[in-house]
Amino acid sequence: MVGVRASGLYRHPDSEDQQQLRREVEKLGVGALVMFGSEVESLPRVLNELQDLAKIPLLVSADMERGWRSA
Repeated sequence: MVGVRASGLYRHPDSEDQQQLRREVEKLGVGALVMFGSEVESLPRVLNELQDLAKIPLLVSADMERGWRSA
């Protein structure tokens, strides 16, 4: 299983980094994500959109040593 680094902050779906992440999940079959820089309000939306694209459920981990940020 291949995992990639991803931002938990909301990005416009047409932004280059979001398009690349979506391609990795949908076309390459990435199976795991490590979330960085997340916000409580945006992370569920980001993860739900990516889970919808995945062929199998994504394994998600997070680097949150500084805690959750609130927008």
